[in-house]
Amino acid sequence: MLKIADLLAIVLLIVSLSIIPLEASDFTLGIFGNANMDETIDEADIKYVQGIINGTNEKTEYSDANYDGKIDQEDIAQIEQIIMGDEKKLTFSDIFGEAETVNKPIKRLANVGFYSLEVTRVLNAMDILLPVIGYDRSNQPVFYPEFSTWQVVGYTPDNCDFEKILSFKPDAVMTNLEARWALTTGLKDKAAFKEKLSGVPIICLNMREIDVLPENVMKYGYIIDREDEAKEFVEWFEGYEDTFEAMTEGLSKEERPRVYYEGGIPYQTKNSTDRYAQAIILAGGNNIADGMPNAPVMFDADPESIVEQNPEFIIICAPSWDITASYETDDSSNLSKYWADMMNRTELADVDAIKNKRVYVLDGNIFEGAGRNVIGIAYIGKLLHPDLFKDIDPQEIHQEYTDDIWNLDFDVQRHGSFVYPPYETWPA
Repeated sequence: MLKIADLLAIVLLIVSLSIIPLEASDFTLGIFGNANMDETIDEADIKYVQGIINGTNEKTEYSDANYDGKIDQEDIAQIEQIIMGDEKKLTFSDIFGEAETVNKPIKRLANVGFYSLEVTRVLNAMDILLPVIGYDRSNQPVFYPEFSTWQVVGYTPDNCDFEKILSFKPDAVMTNLEARWALTTGLKDKAAFKEKLSGVPIICLNMREIDVLPENVMKYGYIIDREDEAKEFVEWFEGYEDTFEAMTEGLSKEERPRVYYEGGIPYQTKNSTDRYAQAIILAGGNNIADGMPNAPVMFDADPESIVEQNPEFIIICAPSWDITASYETDDSSNLSKYWADMMNRTELADVDAIKNKRVYVLDGNIFEGAGRNVIGIAYIGKLLHPDLFKDIDPQEIHQEYTDDIWNLDFDVQRHGSFVYPPYETWPA
């Protein structure tokens, strides 16, 4: 199996040959106490705060560790407690850039999110979860063996059973406000959650988009006392992310095939601020939605515009909620319906991707957040740049995620329905 050590060896070979420069994925951990603004909280932050007190360092966004409006020895004490894992409170910056404080430790977490729920499982924190869930997973018992029997309480202010959540006496509530689309309407929804769950800390973190996933997983790890597990996951994820970036970032625009992405609903596409389209970029493609003017994150594309931009590949993502594919069935007939629908659109008949039968359907579950993004990138890269990705086996990466990250006993080559046409028929 081609795992991180093998992939990093490939990256080092690429760098040594001076073909493609490798840039690490840096982020600032949005926890108050991260005074030196790096990716963790450690002794260096204590030294930095002491420098602020002594007048030799400038105050930073997260240097006020105990969030009381001043920098003093109590901030150093708070950082020491965070390092030891015995802090009584923790303040962090959420998806909206707002400071929120939780009481520690969190032993009873109501999680009505989607990907945040999965990340909680990935970080081996099932023991803190209350048996409530925002989305019904009873029809996905293979991939969600634990969650499929939990009580569905809803995930928006309009459909959430707040009384049921409060009856469990949660220490905090993780919401479904965990994506960039939430930035436009989410503050109103967050305010509604706070009103209905008065006194209960609300957690809103982005567990979807590729470019911010490592930061948010690490932040979440500190919040729920799973820092080591979060670090291990981030290293795994960034190992693949950096590898793919190293392979494709040196490609010119002309070397990047034009790709039209569709989200399982006719002509629904996304620009590259979204996790699905980000996968196309990291795989070495050119997302034609980025060339459509004044487009929001998700929108309905004009068929004439698609014809004009003439994509060389069409990638269709079967929605992750469509359980007639994915882990729940070995039958690929539903994925084939998406393929047939695209191939039969007469208005796109002259597009290169249609004429050359370069239309591929991928199950949404291998595109999603919680780290599965790298699986989708590997599959797309194999299509767009078979030479660059010749040493990458998407099925092995998929199996590694299933075995080591999701901890599920499932053979992805023998079972499930993840791509169409079948992977074994793809060009070498």
